[in-house]
Amino acid sequence: MKPDPSNEQLGDETAETLPKFIPLDKLWKGRRGGPIRRSRTISLPARILAMCKKRGWSMTWSARGAYLHLKASEFIEALRGKRGDPKCEAADVLLVLMSMTEHNGIPWSDVVAQTAATCAKLETMGPYAGEDSTLN
Repeated sequence: MKPDPSNEQLGDETAETLPKFIPLDKLWKGRRGGPIRRSRTISLPARILAMCKKRGWSMTWSARGAYLHLKASEFIEALRGKRGDPKCEAADVLLVLMSMTEHNGIPWSDVVAQTAATCAKLETMGPYAGEDSTLN
């Protein structure tokens, strides 16, 4: 098996065991441009949850909440240049968040749709009371 080029920095042994890189446009859309049907593919959140369970990680809200907080803090530290790669730390935050939503029966597509709706609302509404709207 030829290693995927996106995994080259991990070394030959690791690269051969990783799944092939899936571009985001392919992840969110099927072959004909429509959404991927859940019955045909396993979603990334489902894969993450299965991995968490296989590794014996606690799925309680308190354990996952603490881990989400830890990973968000590590992401902020990476952004500040103190330690870690921001891209990797951001991925860890999403991994924990996806495990939590999947475990609690919240479809990731609903989370993404709600995020888009919240963004659209905030794009058109005025600032909150006390919000500094002068910042760019």
